[in-house]
Amino acid sequence: MWLQEINAASARNRLRILPPGRLGGQAVMEIAGRIGFDARRLRQDMDDPEIAACLAETQRLADAFGVTGTPSFAIGDELVLGAVGGAGMNR
Repeated sequence: MWLQEINAASARNRLRILPPGRLGGQAVMEIAGRIGFDARRLRQDMDDPEIAACLAETQRLADAFGVTGTPSFAIGDELVLGAVGGAGMNR
């Protein structure tokens, strides 16, 4: 539980620096640098064909299973969509 709270607080703090509306590539790079990512490495990874292929396969699988957001979990033959918490996962 405490780890979920820390992660949620961290995500909220990071989101506070996002400008409203859609973000272009330059804005993404600037924000990445401000929150501690190596923007040069991020740009290299974004242009890497192997990573692009992996993301395309992930998107294909998400589309096939009807996953429309994160987090989502495939557990056995069940698909759990959204943040359901510990109690929801135990069901």
